Amino acid sequence: MFSADFENRDNPLDKISDDDLISWCEKDPGSRYPLITSAIQPFMECDGRLKWKPVIYRIFDRAPELKTIFDNIAYSMVPKSWKGSLADIMQNRSLLYKKLYQHDNAEIRSLAKAKYLDLQKKIIAERKFEESQNRRQYGSFE
Repeated sequence: MFSADFENRDNPLDKISDDDLISWCEKDPGSRYPLITSAIQPFMECDGRLKWKPVIYRIFDRAPELKTIFDNIAYSMVPKSWKGSLADIMQNRSLLYKKLYQHDNAEIRSLAKAKYLDLQKKIIAERKFEESQNRRQYGSFE
């Protein structure tokens, strides 16, 4: 509900240790793991590249319903505010899913591939929109 507000600011959940987040989630895994993945930013930038936060792998190992977890993560792949090309930002974020293609858990591999393909469809649609906007804005009458 409020996670979009923290996209460009510090999320207070980032101040909580991964151990404490997992411990809290374990008290009611069916509802708390989905709740926490709807509120945290699941990835971070490191050396100019995006990578999954370590807590996400721990959540993958413990959450009882991975589809819901992936649905929540997918929501964070599309920024709510941005500068530049939204399609480029989503393309960069989509590469995170590819990092899960070799995961030991077959369900995680499958969900990552499905979410990657879903995001690629959004990227294609966004690129078409951006191109039409650019033509409209910068097109000539020659």
